[in-house]
Amino acid sequence: MFDNVAMIHEHSALPRTTRRADTLEAISFVGLDIDPDRSVGTLGAAERRLVEVARAVVGRPRLVLLDEPAAGLPEAETAHMGDVIRSIPEKSGALVILVDHDMSLVSACCGVTSVLDFGRLIATGPTAEVLRNENVIRAYLGTEMIDETAATA
Repeated sequence: MFDNVAMIHEHSALPRTTRRADTLEAISFVGLDIDPDRSVGTLGAAERRLVEVARAVVGRPRLVLLDEPAAGLPEAETAHMGDVIRSIPEKSGALVILVDHDMSLVSACCGVTSVLDFGRLIATGPTAEVLRNENVIRAYLGTEMIDETAATA
């Protein structure tokens, strides 16, 4: 696992002299309290996802893009992932963009949300407000959007 995270550090602008400390810090940050020399292939799904997040933050990026980081994880592990995601800006100063269909995770992690429906932006703004938007509800529930111009004609 250590080498898996450290390889990202090697391709960052950070000094090589901080590689070990930065890598161990990233592993600790995501809450992986296991032997760093353990092979990623021996880890469970949640642990592997946390290794992915450790790789995302180890190079001290300005932007972290996470695409469904908790997909398929049980509720408790998703909650932990949410805690980690919420901590990224404070820890690294990075902006986090979360792409996800899990509205509980989005609500827990995002102050601002944008919703696309077939590539078209249908709502953007404070998360709670966006999740109450009628067009978002229709799109999320899989029903057709009503063409408001046709409805009033």
